[in-house]
Amino acid sequence: MGPLIAVAPLLISAAGAAASGVAASNAADYQAQVAKNNALISEQKQRFLMQDYTQRQNAMAQQDKAKMGSLETQLASNGMDVNSGSTKGVLEGESSILAASRANHAKAFTEDWYSEKTKQISANAQAKLDSMEASNAQTAGYVKAAGSLMSGAEDLRKNYGYFGG
Repeated sequence: MGPLIAVAPLLISAAGAAASGVAASNAADYQAQVAKNNALISEQKQRFLMQDYTQRQNAMAQQDKAKMGSLETQLASNGMDVNSGSTKGVLEGESSILAASRANHAKAFTEDWYSEKTKQISANAQAKLDSMEASNAQTAGYVKAAGSLMSGAEDLRKNYGYFGG
């Protein structure tokens, strides 16, 4: 095999290594962008959750006032003293039930919001990792190409006496 034929695989191998590094870098860049998009989606969900929570809490508070007012009116219209005795206990009990319902809603919101916040943090971390991988993959491809060239040059030196051998 002549020196020209010996050089061709060497160059092809080096070009392939460089191209492989670029391809891996592009794939990691794509994954980084996907992770960034996921982080933005989670951030948006957090805002929507907060808006929904605020609206629902306000609506629940108004509904609770209406329920309590209606109950108090019913009891008073039946001649019961709403400020004392068991009637007052009924009103306090109903108020506690309504407050517990709002607290359960707040707890569910907190869990949903925290879940989205965790997803956002994780996606941002993944995006940074993928970006680093993209940078390193390209560098690794070039290093592998250089190594391939150096190895091939050594083979040419040994087999054909090139490079001062």
